[in-house]
Parts: sequence; C-alpha cells; structure tokens
Amino acid sequence: MNQNIFEKEAYLKDLVEKLLRNRNLSDFDTLNNLFEEIKKELKNQTQSTN
Repeated sequence: MNQNIFEKEAYLKDLVEKLLRNRNLSDFDTLNNLFEEIKKELKNQTQSTN
C-alpha cells in the first residue's frame, strides 16, 4: 500500500469509524499496520527535515 500520509490518515479515520459503528475488530491488523506505517513515515519526515 503505497499512499501518501494524508491518504493513510483519511483511510485510518474511516476504518476507526467503521470499527466503532460495527463493533467489529476483524480489521484490527489493518488498523495496527496503518498506525505503524504512519509512525515510520512521520519519523522519516522528521529525520529528513533535521
């Protein structure tokens, strides 16, 4: 999944809303992976600006 950070953020928000509405945690792995990808990208962006 090669998306920019804003697309990932929007997808993450949609996924969280879906999970809360449906009380379904079957997408937990996807959610967790997105959080990890976003953290890595933010860390890389922070390092590249320093």
